[in-house]
Amino acid sequence: MNLHFAIVFWLSCIFLLSGILSLFLYKKKKAYQESLLGLTVMLIFLGIAGILVSVVLTIF
Repeated sequence: MNLHFAIVFWLSCIFLLSGILSLFLYKKKKAYQESLLGLTVMLIFLGIAGILVSVVLTIF
């Protein structure tokens, strides 16, 4: 795997894990603001998109 795609892959994994963690925290305490839900969705989306891009471009 190219170094660039390895960096993108690991950053995407970090984004995905932090998005899932913030989603659990949002579900646990409803006192958080609604902006936390938007951040959670954005982190999960960036994580999944980055992993897909790094895997697809590594194959080709």
